[in-house]
Amino acid sequence: MQTAVYDLQLEPLFEPLFGTLAFYDIHEKRKITENFYFDLNPDETLALIRAHSGVEEEASKCCKAFININSLTTGVFIVFKLEKVLQGVDISDAVEPYLKEDKNKERLCQNAREYCERLGAYRMPFAWTAIDLSTALSNAQALLHTSVTDGMPKIDEDQDTISTYSKCPGDNESIISADRTSCYTTTETPQHIHSAGTISSQTERSETPILKRKNVTVITETNENLQSNIQALQQPVTININSFYKQETDKISDDELIKLLCEAKKSSSKFSRLKSIPVDFKIELSVANFDEIPAKLSPELCRIQPFVREISDPLAKEVLEFPKPRSFSPNLFYRNLMFVYPKNVNMSGRSGNARNIAIKIELMNAKMQALPVIFGKSSTRNVSTSTHTSVIYHNKNPQFSDEVKMQLPIDLNDGHHLLFTFYHISCKTSKPTEAIETPIGYTWHPLYKDGQLQTGDFMLPISLEPLPPSICYVSPLVNMPNIKWLENHKPLFSVHISPVSTVHAQDSYLNAFFVAFHSFEPTTTKKLPATEEQLKIAIKSIIKSKPEPLVAFLYIVLDKLLTLIARPPYSDQLTQVCFETMCQLVKVCTMLLDDTHDIHGRSQMLITYIHFHKLVKEVVQKPSGSGGAPLAKFDESIMGKSSRPESVNLIELIKSYEKSTSGKPIVEEVVDGSTKLIHEELAKLFANCTGNLRETACTYSWFFLELIHKSMAEFLAQGNRFFLPRKLRFRDTFLLSVMQLCNMLSSEVIEKVAKDYRQAKSINSSLAFFLRDCLSLMDRSFIMNMVKRYCNEVIQKINNSTEPLQTSLITLKIAFLRIICSHEHFTLLNMPFEIPAQNSNSATTNNPFKTSSSLTGLNAMAPIENASQTGAQSSLVQSACSNAPPSPSGSSSLSSRCSNATDSQCPSNLLELTPQYRSKHFLLGIVLSDLASILNSSNSTLHAQIISLVRSILATHETDARLADGTLKNRVASLYLPLVGIVMDIRNSICDPYFFQNARNSFCGNFALGPGVNPRVAMAISGISSSESTDSNIKASESENSLVMPKYVLPMHLSKQLLSCFVWTLKNIEQVTLLHWLRELPPHRVQHFVELLQLSISIFEYRPPEGFGSNRNSMLGEPNEAAYEEYVEENFRKISYASGCVDEQRSVLVRWRSEEPKISHEKRSTNVAQDVEQSLEKNLSTEVLLSVLDTVETLIKVLSMPASDHLLFILPALIRILMHMLACNQSVQSLENIFATERSIVAKFPELIFEQRAELCSELCLQLLRHLASKLPAVRSQAAASLYLLMRHSFEHSFNFSKVKMQITMSLSTLVSNASSYGFLLNESNLRRSLKTMLTYLENDLNADMELRESSFGGQVKDLVFNLHMILSDTVKMKSFSNDFEMLIDLMYRIAKGYQNNPDLRLTWLINIANKHADKGNQAEAAQCMLHCAALVSEYMSMHSYDSLLPKGAVDLAHLSENILEESATSDDVISPDEEGICESLHFSTEGFVHLIEKTASFFDKAQMYELVAEVYKMILPILEETKDFHRLARVHSQISETLKKVDQQIAYVQDVSDAFETPLASSDKRCFGTYFRVGLY
Repeated sequence: MQTAVYDLQLEPLFEPLFGTLAFYDIHEKRKITENFYFDLNPDETLALIRAHSGVEEEASKCCKAFININSLTTGVFIVFKLEKVLQGVDISDAVEPYLKEDKNKERLCQNAREYCERLGAYRMPFAWTAIDLSTALSNAQALLHTSVTDGMPKIDEDQDTISTYSKCPGDNESIISADRTSCYTTTETPQHIHSAGTISSQTERSETPILKRKNVTVITETNENLQSNIQALQQPVTININSFYKQETDKISDDELIKLLCEAKKSSSKFSRLKSIPVDFKIELSVANFDEIPAKLSPELCRIQPFVREISDPLAKEVLEFPKPRSFSPNLFYRNLMFVYPKNVNMSGRSGNARNIAIKIELMNAKMQALPVIFGKSSTRNVSTSTHTSVIYHNKNPQFSDEVKMQLPIDLNDGHHLLFTFYHISCKTSKPTEAIETPIGYTWHPLYKDGQLQTGDFMLPISLEPLPPSICYVSPLVNMPNIKWLENHKPLFSVHISPVSTVHAQDSYLNAFFVAFHSFEPTTTKKLPATEEQLKIAIKSIIKSKPEPLVAFLYIVLDKLLTLIARPPYSDQLTQVCFETMCQLVKVCTMLLDDTHDIHGRSQMLITYIHFHKLVKEVVQKPSGSGGAPLAKFDESIMGKSSRPESVNLIELIKSYEKSTSGKPIVEEVVDGSTKLIHEELAKLFANCTGNLRETACTYSWFFLELIHKSMAEFLAQGNRFFLPRKLRFRDTFLLSVMQLCNMLSSEVIEKVAKDYRQAKSINSSLAFFLRDCLSLMDRSFIMNMVKRYCNEVIQKINNSTEPLQTSLITLKIAFLRIICSHEHFTLLNMPFEIPAQNSNSATTNNPFKTSSSLTGLNAMAPIENASQTGAQSSLVQSACSNAPPSPSGSSSLSSRCSNATDSQCPSNLLELTPQYRSKHFLLGIVLSDLASILNSSNSTLHAQIISLVRSILATHETDARLADGTLKNRVASLYLPLVGIVMDIRNSICDPYFFQNARNSFCGNFALGPGVNPRVAMAISGISSSESTDSNIKASESENSLVMPKYVLPMHLSKQLLSCFVWTLKNIEQVTLLHWLRELPPHRVQHFVELLQLSISIFEYRPPEGFGSNRNSMLGEPNEAAYEEYVEENFRKISYASGCVDEQRSVLVRWRSEEPKISHEKRSTNVAQDVEQSLEKNLSTEVLLSVLDTVETLIKVLSMPASDHLLFILPALIRILMHMLACNQSVQSLENIFATERSIVAKFPELIFEQRAELCSELCLQLLRHLASKLPAVRSQAAASLYLLMRHSFEHSFNFSKVKMQITMSLSTLVSNASSYGFLLNESNLRRSLKTMLTYLENDLNADMELRESSFGGQVKDLVFNLHMILSDTVKMKSFSNDFEMLIDLMYRIAKGYQNNPDLRLTWLINIANKHADKGNQAEAAQCMLHCAALVSEYMSMHSYDSLLPKGAVDLAHLSENILEESATSDDVISPDEEGICESLHFSTEGFVHLIEKTASFFDKAQMYELVAEVYKMILPILEETKDFHRLARVHSQISETLKKVDQQIAYVQDVSDAFETPLASSDKRCFGTYFRVGLY
């Protein structure tokens, strides 16, 4: 916050006045900033004292100050003080000219010239005022465009509110008086009203005080919203102060001032005795960023960069904020200031003139020379050698409020001291030669003693004579006999000395340590070095320091401790003491002093030290010709590698090659007994610590591991070792220490996991971060071995433990892998590096950096059986590798490495999680192995963690700019092919949004599965259930799936994450690789793959927020489908889609389809975050669908390849995936691509669709008709084109599309009958437009194709369109009865009766009626409908061909229903089942009849009509016995048995004629059947 003072006027203006500004906190009862001095006198007034002020430097004329707003709280006051030139009168007499009405200005000016000429160098207190900052800012925000009233605000004593009272003549204004303090802005900004106490609305001058009080806005301020008010101060606020208080001579100290401010906050009654002086003082408050201030000066008057100053830019000086008590912050910059505050002096015992007392303050060196280190005030030099305090006229016991700021010398020693000289100032003189200053006393204060700055409160005696030389080395408290003391060495002068220094630690323990440390410096020759015992004591005593200085000098202490570890002057015991002290310091700073921690519990202070402080301070240059540092010798026991004869001289060969090819000089440290490497020593100390020290070091292991890593990096950088091979960078002793350290930390993690999981988690993450960082510096084979050892130890512990310890250990392992896999070169670490065989010899000879292709990889990670009794977790245990992986070295580019990764490999080598795969891709192999193992268990906690890990790795690949090239990303995606196999293995455990609906085995189509017909169960038109197939492979697979029940089902969000990884792999993998991979898969695995594709479509289907179709999956609810469609229309119409989300050939504009007319509903949420999330979900849904669609097209290419006949059985499943896509909510872009693929499949496989699997054609017709009713013209045109081409392909295939005509007619009937029940409002007008579009397509084709025009195709299409229009007429009737179930069923029955001559359509409507009853829970009615369907099928099958196993028609079912004879067929001359297009449905088959009977029996069972179940099953038992379907026979007999057991035995009883209602006995049948009465009206 900036504070600018720019106008100070008093009437009359006859003398110069000087101002001071400072901030005070009444809650803490202290001054929180230094003084800021300003001078607003005009030049003609300032000329009166120019002879005394000397040179005026620019910084002393600064009138703008700024302070950090984070330090401002409630209770902060801005205090302004005014001083004037010393005058030979009391302060009360000095203010009289400003209060009198008759002012003789000429006489006042004459007097001012006289005392300014004589006493211009001296000041006297004059007046003061204060502003409550918090209240002023809050009112400034409340009333932005108002002006101040004439009322005077007072602070209520009972409430912390501010009210306004009328001002009457003679009233005494409070410290925050509104008539003295008004506010306005500059001409550039709107007018503000501001008061230190309140800001109120502008009222008319004629208003009464009561009206003024009513118009005042009362505002309270709390500590919470002060910062918000400051931050909201968007434009400068100008404060106009109209009066000051006269300074009282007995209340001049800061303590008295704070008391007054506290009283002002409570009550203004104390100010009734204070005399006010009218002034016109204007200040401006504003908030600005630090970098926005152009010309800034530090408290030391140094320029703060960037210092960019225009001509009109004023200087702004930073006001130093004094440190708060109990504030812990380390020193981050150099500052060495000291503030001297003279309190009071008692000269009552001094004879002679000792009344007008001024104190001259100087900082002297040992030679008694005054140093120019004292900062000046306003309109003077920046620094000077001395300064004077203000003078209180005729007072022998004056108080002082002066603040003397000085810069401490860098070379401060015992000879530096403060010299105080007391003067009597002669204000009035009778003799012209009389001196102005008369010395009346002297005293001093030594600043530096025993290595410590002497600060605090002191009471000093006063000498009456000048001080002798070299007195500075003696304390003034020592009664020197050769000095004449005032009042016999009595302490008469009180002074307070306060340092603000980052050089001098105000703590004896820290000073003792610094003194002991600096005694070893070569420049220190006066004192002997500290002994080892003294140094140990000093080091151990560091922890006893006070918290504030300990934190302030924490970085310096750590630097010196590390220096002692690296260059120990004594034995190794000293380094051990240093390490112990570092552990204690880290513990204290983390637990007690630092309240800012990151998510891993690390102290921000210590993180800052590691990141920004240099650890390796000095590097000894190697002399030319001298031996270098010892090379790293890798012991076999450390590396676990066996050396070969051909690699004996490999190290020397590599070193000589690098030295000859590199232009960088090798700078190696001379490692001897006196100088050690920090990382080596820290690793050794850490690995060998025991007891409580080990406990503490492991708890805060992150700090020491980060220190080791940074020291390693600095060692490599300073020695130019980065160009060396990784195996030559560090010595074997250091590697051994690192190995011991990793083993120790791994053991600590395992031991702590059961006792203190939080601490185990911290150690685990610290070790993981350390190993991850070391992958960039050390030999990667070594680091991989450390990862292997960690995994082995964790797995061994898992084998020997039970739940819940197993889950905790695996959680830690996953967290460990997550950190390791976050390495920036994770992709390269998992790539296989191979060199062509023909170049291997030359590569080894000429370029030693190339890795030989003969490098052995990692052995496979074999699973270990769990020895514990919990067998469910045995699959979670995976063993680590036995050998280290090959270290990826060299300088080849990413593209070249990736090109060598898979070119020479067959795609089949990457299909499964084989030992070879885990050997070449070590880290990824561990992750995928854990994924496979954990997904085979039922631990939901671990599921979420491992899936999140895999997802985060793939997300990193997706956002990696280095993989922007599609070829590179294809290579990376090929590494994740085993992930596809893993997901295929657990496909049954993935959440299916339509699981419960699919599990119903519903013969009747359930429209609740989507916006249209469910593609899996919409067999109401086409035939048998989708689960039934004639293909033997599908039957075998489905029977296998039905026997294997999943142990668990993943939640929706985890299923979504897992399938997103699956789809990402399919999207980015190279199409050729995917093509060959799919072709090599076994048939049952291909089917599993297709199931995953359909699951992906279901899970990533976009579902609007709650409130729009939330009941769509409910069977009995009332879904708001219209509102849902409206939501789709409003929100999904156009989405700005990133160009990288889909293939380049696709449009970048994603639009979503909407089907139905708008229905009033609430608009979408305006929350930006929710909108962004929904937009991402829409885009993700589209991207997943397009990726799956591309995969489907790839599968179709596979089926078109030679020798792929064994995979043709999946073609119907692929077509059903397309149907599922059409049934789900899709964007317009998605629908366009789906329709294009559908047309391609129809053109390629017409036999399958029109002959072999006719139900596919029926379902396709249903979906196309549904999209013909879309509101969007683009969707309607695509659907119309697809339906028209379907009819044309059918006609070209068989020169008659009567089957397709019947299927289209049946589909529209189903669509019309079922739409209204589930809230799907079929748009009749849009559907009619689409039919008209089809006729347009027909006309164009007939005009272009002569052969087609001569055929009957055109007439049949027109007849079909006419029939569809007739069926649409039923839509209006269905809509009118949508809320009346009985009338709706009656209407559907009449429509079905109207199709008596069309068995297919009648069967369709009967099934639709059964659907309605089943959804309503009318099981008996649904059973009767299905029985009629079975009778209709048997009737027409008996007409078509005689089968002794089937009933002879409806008459054979008459004993089950009285109305069954209605299904008797029409005579052969009217309709025949042999006609084309008649009885086309697969229901008209033996299998279809069996299925209808089974559904009938199921409904009778649900209706508790158990007696009829056995009779119904008798119709199909001969068929099942003939076909020898023993499985179904067993199931049927079992159901008959279970059903008949439910029938209670009836008991005969004698009816009582007197009983009007028959009452069953207690043991009779409990079933309750309804009684129906038929009422006829004639």
